[in-house]
Amino acid sequence: PKLLVYGKTGKFYTTDTAAAAHAAEGNFEETASANWTAVPTWLGRMASDFLLIDIGSTTTDLTPVRNGSIGNRGWNDFERLKNGELLYTGYLRTPLPAVVQRVAVRGKNVPVSSEIFSIMGDVYLILGKITKSKYNMAAPDGGGKTRPAALTRFARTVLARRKEIGDDELENMARQVAASQQTAIVKAAKRFRLKAVVAGSGSFVLDDAIKNTGRLELHDLHGSVKVKDIDPSLALALMLKETFSQHRDKVLTT
Repeated sequence: PKLLVYGKTGKFYTTDTAAAAHAAEGNFEETASANWTAVPTWLGRMASDFLLIDIGSTTTDLTPVRNGSIGNRGWNDFERLKNGELLYTGYLRTPLPAVVQRVAVRGKNVPVSSEIFSIMGDVYLILGKITKSKYNMAAPDGGGKTRPAALTRFARTVLARRKEIGDDELENMARQVAASQQTAIVKAAKRFRLKAVVAGSGSFVLDDAIKNTGRLELHDLHGSVKVKDIDPSLALALMLKETFSQHRDKVLTT
C-alpha cells in the first residue's frame, strides 16, 4: 500500500508530491499539524453549516463549517488563536489560574494562586468526570491520580490544606472552576452564530451547557458515527475509505 500524507485542505498527497511541494514552495504548513481539520472536513459531508467544538486535553478547536467546507479565518495555530478559533483550554493540562482568578470559599471571594499547584484534570477527577486512565500526564506535584490526591492539590491553589477547607467545600470550588471553563467556551462559540457540534475526549465539559436549553444550540447531525466518538484518526480513515472507493487504484497527488 502507498503511504499518503493528509493536507489541511482535505487533499491527500503522495510522499514524493508532499516533499516536492515543501522543497519548491516551502509549503510545510499544508501538511504540518493538519490533524485539526480532519474531523470538520469529514462532518462537512453530513451537514453544511455548523460550528465544531472539539475539546481535547490541552486546547479547544472552534472550527466553523459553512456550505460544507471549513470557513476558518486562520489556518495555523497563531492565526486561529488570534481569531478565536483556537482556545488554549482543555479538560486535563490547563492550569487552574488560566481558568479562574478567584473562587468563592465559604462565602468569601478568594484569589487563586498563580502557581501551577493544580490543573483541570484535578477538577474533573474531583467531580468524577474522568478516571485515572484519562489523567495521562504527571500530576503537578508528582503525586497520585486519585480523588484524595487531587483534592490536596486543589486546596493548595488557595494556599490551604485539604482538612482546612473540607472535601465538600473543595468539591463546590471545583464545580465553580468547571462552570467558568464551560462559560468561556460557550461565550467564544456564540460569536460564530452557528449551531454547534461537540466532539473530542473532553466533550463532557459542555454537558451541562447542552442540557441547559438556550446556552448552547446544537446541530442535529445524523450519521453512522457517533460525533462524540470521532477523532482525527477515525475521520482520516473514513475519508481514505471514501477516497479509495471512488478512485479504486488511483492515488490523489494534488
